Amino acid sequence: MGGYSRSAAGGDKSESSSYFGNAWVLKIDSAGTKEWDKTFRQSNDLFSIISVHEAGYMVGTRFGTTIRLIRIDNNGAIRWEKDINAGALGSVRPEDMTRTKDGGYVIVATASATAGNDKTETTKGLDDYWVIKIDSSGKILWDKTIGGSSFDIASSIKESSDGNYIIAGSSVSEISGDKSDNSFGDEQDYWIVKLDPDGEILWDKTIGGNGYDLCESIFPTTDGGYIVGGYSNSPASGDKTHSSTDSGYWIVKITADGGFEWDKSLSGAPYMDEYENFQRLSSIIQLRDGGYIAVGTSTLNSGYDKSEDSKGSSDIWVVKLATDGEKLWDKTIGGSGNDGAATIIQSRDGGQVISGWSFSLTSGDKTQDTFGENDYWLIKLAAEKPLPVALLSFSAKEEIQKTFLTWKTASETASEHFEIQHSMNGKLWNVIGTVKSKGESADIVNYQFVHTDPVGGVNNLYRLKMVDKDNTFTYSSIKAVKFKSIIEAVIYPNPASGILKMKGIEIQDIRAVVIFNSSGSIVYRSGPQVRGEIDLKGLSAGIYGVKIWRTDGSEMVKNIVVAGK
Repeated sequence: MGGYSRSAAGGDKSESSSYFGNAWVLKIDSAGTKEWDKTFRQSNDLFSIISVHEAGYMVGTRFGTTIRLIRIDNNGAIRWEKDINAGALGSVRPEDMTRTKDGGYVIVATASATAGNDKTETTKGLDDYWVIKIDSSGKILWDKTIGGSSFDIASSIKESSDGNYIIAGSSVSEISGDKSDNSFGDEQDYWIVKLDPDGEILWDKTIGGNGYDLCESIFPTTDGGYIVGGYSNSPASGDKTHSSTDSGYWIVKITADGGFEWDKSLSGAPYMDEYENFQRLSSIIQLRDGGYIAVGTSTLNSGYDKSEDSKGSSDIWVVKLATDGEKLWDKTIGGSGNDGAATIIQSRDGGQVISGWSFSLTSGDKTQDTFGENDYWLIKLAAEKPLPVALLSFSAKEEIQKTFLTWKTASETASEHFEIQHSMNGKLWNVIGTVKSKGESADIVNYQFVHTDPVGGVNNLYRLKMVDKDNTFTYSSIKAVKFKSIIEAVIYPNPASGILKMKGIEIQDIRAVVIFNSSGSIVYRSGPQVRGEIDLKGLSAGIYGVKIWRTDGSEMVKNIVVAGK
């Protein structure tokens, strides 16, 4: 792990930094124990560190406007260094680096610098993406300046499974230069650019709403597409399907050719003082189980998508999503002070490791005091227990004022039952039924459950609690069904004789009305022309049922007493 430090030697730091600060790298074993650390005094800070094909690591640092690459061995000793410089005018800020299958590396920076030195193309706007491809020895193979006429801020670069490169960042530019789409508003949008192995643009895609949308991370997915993460304050507009609370996490799934698949907005409950509200996603990856996990920093309390209150001034907020974007769980991690996250990776044991920073003393989830003002903070999350069932699908659909829940399992091992849970706010859940599971199966098994009493006018949320025979459990993704508000028609008078009337429902909203006696025989049928009054003459005294079908498919049954002649 690596970052920036101004600390003198002491604590976990074996070498002092210069006055203005330097890149500081540590090697840690699987139990979290430090093996060695290294301070690189000829660098201001670190933007990337990755393992190399042979052995050791490539450290990407910045020294002024110079991109400085430092190749180190497994013990932190320097094997070689390489400086990459642009023209004399303007700035260069390296953002990310990734290892490529051919043994080299590709780097992306945000640059306003002119052509010169290692930069072969001049600026296209105020800031551009600057992409540099190097071989395993640090030799520059090519570089590309990519941008529109305004600000284009790079953040992340990855190599796809097809051998191409995908770049994520944010852009204010309209159609100009390499940008083929206008912005959705007056502020930043996500801007995704795909390059072939020679740096030629294959396509670019602008994704956003009419507020600001700042992209921080992109990760290739197993289906050939990409998961993109950042933060946004846009309302539902453009590509954004749900409004954010302040600057909430915004996650977007796109196809291999940049096609929009789905998006997810995530937020906690804001404070009264808007200046205290802060949520910033910093990293997102796909896990080996096919789901996605995002990490960032949040000051917000529980509410909306956040299940736990803030533990300090700011905390690490981790969110796991299913393959379809539904939230599976979230976790707030922090002490009593300011804490935040930078990156997340999946470890070999199936857990996750979060790297971040902390000002907190021992408190909350923090087990050690800080050594100084602000320290690196490394957190290991345990691997999730395997699911008692492999859930193939789960859906919830409205059917005549009822919710019809269906799900399929691809396999089951020692599963006991499914608990069906219902909620109106995503926080308080009520058990509305249980379904016995197959228990042991290698075949597809279908299940269903009908909720007969959903609430009208609001979202009804449903999830499955999948319980194993040893009482361990896990949850499915959450499904939402919104019913129209159920307006109860009033039938009067009751008891009745002569004419029966209805109010509280429009005649044009009624498809049909029937009246049936105590034995279930229909004694009156409205036909296609429904009237607001029904003549009861000729009906014997007794109890009858009145059934009303609405045009939206819902129905209602009322009992009436007929007094007779």
